[in-house]
Amino acid sequence: LNNNQLTNCKRNEFNFSSLKFIYLDGNLIESIENGCFNSRLSYFKLNSNRIQNFSFENLNLFSKIELYDNLIVRLNEKMFKNLINLNYLNLRRNKISNIEINSFNISNSQLFTIDLSENNLNLIESYLFRSLKKLYRLVFSHNKILIIHSNAFSGLENCLTELDLSNNKLKLIKSYYFN
Repeated sequence: LNNNQLTNCKRNEFNFSSLKFIYLDGNLIESIENGCFNSRLSYFKLNSNRIQNFSFENLNLFSKIELYDNLIVRLNEKMFKNLINLNYLNLRRNKISNIEINSFNISNSQLFTIDLSENNLNLIESYLFRSLKKLYRLVFSHNKILIIHSNAFSGLENCLTELDLSNNKLKLIKSYYFN
């Protein structure tokens, strides 16, 4: 369903029991109602739409979510709640300026990669990723980051292998970011 004129996703609209993958890139989708997708869906692409807010709460089979090039402004704790099989999250090129403290508080998380590049972030709060014990790639390039709070990457010392902070506004790096 890529490159059509779809504007929203209503309850039970894509609730086919055998549907595992859905591609909705390049539409005009602004909203996603709870219950739009079936609980067996594992791969979700909704790039280049007009999404501002969403919740995939309790869609626990999702393994890959792509929301590249949308209008998302903030992340909150309900957006990814109980997505225990999620391993790839692409939120690149949105308008994200705020990540609430428990946004990535996913118990037993399998999340390996988060891409938050090309957003409007100016700081990274403490303990944002503390529950993501398998996260090895975290991308913050092309933001406006000036401040990284102490313990921002706490909990990632034994798993994070790639941290991209290129093209930001940082003036210095402190060791306590990683304590």
